[in-house]
Amino acid sequence: MRYKDWKHINRIELQYNRSIRTLLNKIFKEFDYENPFEYMNKIYDFVNSNTFYDLSQNIAAKMITGMRIDNMRNWREAASLGTKGKEIYQALRLQMQGPIGNLVKAQIDRNAFLIRSTPLHISREITSYIAEQQMRGRRAEDIVNNLRAKVPNLTRARANLIARTETSKASTTLTRAQSFELGLNWYVWRTSEDGRVRSSHRHMDGVLIKWTNPPSPERLINIKTTLGFYNAGEAPNCRCYPEPLIDTSYINFPHKIYLDGQITRISEKNFKNIM
Repeated sequence: MRYKDWKHINRIELQYNRSIRTLLNKIFKEFDYENPFEYMNKIYDFVNSNTFYDLSQNIAAKMITGMRIDNMRNWREAASLGTKGKEIYQALRLQMQGPIGNLVKAQIDRNAFLIRSTPLHISREITSYIAEQQMRGRRAEDIVNNLRAKVPNLTRARANLIARTETSKASTTLTRAQSFELGLNWYVWRTSEDGRVRSSHRHMDGVLIKWTNPPSPERLINIKTTLGFYNAGEAPNCRCYPEPLIDTSYINFPHKIYLDGQITRISEKNFKNIM
């Protein structure tokens, strides 16, 4: 019997999204549509302030900490179902004192940086939009009216992208690090199993993957891509997740495996020879 709940918790993603959006709305709440460039100077000043630094660190820390707690729960539950339960439990007790603890801090810093860069990213989009519209000879009044609708959409879209992508990446990163600590080199690619799963990822569902040899799902089905090679949950807006292979008894052989740049089937005997 395998543990089936490795997917990251949507609640954490929603909370993260809400926190980022609240912060962005606060920054752009008094946006001066009549004098956008003057207001953007104020945004630059705020982004470089200690106050904004602390806010971004706190928001990121809350998300990563929640993800780590959820990840630990998954490992404990999985251990209780497998033959390696005791050794996994013992390893979990020591994790935060070593590389995993450093990884958690790195994830917090990464997400805090993304939050801090978001107002500047939005400001650059606004600047480019204004310049483009002026080049077309549009009236200032029309540009202002369009900005009133555009700015809220930009903050919402940016918050959605960061929350969805980074919670998924954080979950995969933590699971991968924990797997390495426990000597578990393989995982099963799992999708969210709904109609929004992209075709390239649907093709990966249930496939055995070695952490250090990730596939390019798009290239496997001849889709042109700039994404390159990645593990489950690491692509932008990806809702897939890795299910660590704790025990081969969880797998029905022969089973699909990504090996030598292609997906094929492998017997249990042959798989154990390459584990």
